Amino acid sequence: MRDLFIAYLMSKYQQNQTFSMLQDQLVKFPDAVWVQIYKDKMQLMNMDGTIIHTLLPDVPYAHPRSIIVDFDAASGTLKQLLPSSAMKMLFGSIALLQIMDVPEDGLTELEKRALLELGYESKAQNVILFDHAGNALTKDRVPPQHQMTIIKILLVIIIMVVLASTWFLTL
Repeated sequence: MRDLFIAYLMSKYQQNQTFSMLQDQLVKFPDAVWVQIYKDKMQLMNMDGTIIHTLLPDVPYAHPRSIIVDFDAASGTLKQLLPSSAMKMLFGSIALLQIMDVPEDGLTELEKRALLELGYESKAQNVILFDHAGNALTKDRVPPQHQMTIIKILLVIIIMVVLASTWFLTL
């Protein structure tokens, strides 16, 4: 099913039809996690646009003038919603957060930063924000502190392999 959807999106892309930036990222990163954030709920989405799971927050995280007011409540809701996989957490999970209830004046830089931090706190290595139409609100980039985490993990693995091989040689 997923391969058919990717083929469909690629054919639309090659035919130069209307293609949102979100759809482009879904084709580019088929293992990315796509979450739609509303003021009163969050939805985990499938690549074809169907809803996998909807979660209503225990504590409201929004306000009529802002998409996120209570960071801890929003963080808890997102962590409950996202699937956890040890390999994805360690090596490059990507969160595509689509903000569905954008205020009339748009999101402030502070709200964008809070939403990015929300994604990073949920263990995503890369977070990209989109508006309701699928247009990117942030650039596709990995922050330096998350790149350092991957480097540290790889260094620990290398040290463990060297120590284990040294121990086996001494037997």
